[in-house]
Amino acid sequence: MHARNPYRDPPRFAELAKAYPPLSPYIIRNPDGTSTIDFKNDKAQRCLTEALLHRDFGIKLNLPSDRLCPPIPNRLNYVLWIQDIIRSTYGQHTNTIRGIDIGTGASAIYPLLACTLEPSWCFAATEIDETSFNYAQQNVTNNDLQDRIHIISAHLNAPILTPLINCYDDDNQYHFTMCNPPFYNSAEDVERSLAAKELEPHAVRVNMSYF
Repeated sequence: MHARNPYRDPPRFAELAKAYPPLSPYIIRNPDGTSTIDFKNDKAQRCLTEALLHRDFGIKLNLPSDRLCPPIPNRLNYVLWIQDIIRSTYGQHTNTIRGIDIGTGASAIYPLLACTLEPSWCFAATEIDETSFNYAQQNVTNNDLQDRIHIISAHLNAPILTPLINCYDDDNQYHFTMCNPPFYNSAEDVERSLAAKELEPHAVRVNMSYF
């Protein structure tokens, strides 16, 4: 995990629940006095994502139940690696850095994290799924980042970069592009894939290696 990633060590879940009370019902107390959550529980993992974003980044996230939940540690890793590349290429003091997120998903998690960490960054983020597009726009607006993050509707068979033309009136220059391929289209796809691999059903829909 990236050296600047605060989740190299898992959080103290009981303390996290104090900062984000909706997480409290999912806290499990261990005999040794530590606490955790049930990572087999989809609702618990979604609430954990909301709690981390709320406490550590001040980000509000709303996700539909039929869309996959982004684990924050590895999403943050990706952003930190790009941050390193941008700093080594352009230095830390530049006017505006513009990124492209192809397939931003319902959470728009990469633009939200990146723009929270870097005040000079802006994003053009594409999405082909209508439901995910609508939720992404809502999440951007709920965090008052609509001036810096543009969610753009794309089409499956169209050229990938075509929707980005004239996204910004003054300049079409972008400094980087990123993409987290949608390995699964839905939670049902996850179930089918796992069933084919004959894994235990408790692995369905959740990320057992969240940290």
